[in-house]
Amino acid sequence: MLTAMGGAALAHGATAVYDASLAVGEREVRPTEQHVHSFMVVLPRSALAFTARLHADQVRKTLRGGLDPQD
Repeated sequence: MLTAMGGAALAHGATAVYDASLAVGEREVRPTEQHVHSFMVVLPRSALAFTARLHADQVRKTLRGGLDPQD
């Protein structure tokens, strides 16, 4: 689940960069819109961080490459 969330967060960030690059070329991007988009980019990362924190032991085992099937 954490891997899927991480992939979704990366895809969301890439989409946001692409969307912003298109918008800047087409129209004026106001500061309020920039702040809203920056907040929206942080949301998936925050969700991933909170979920990883709830399952910190599993994250540590996964990053260490444990041999247990649950790792």
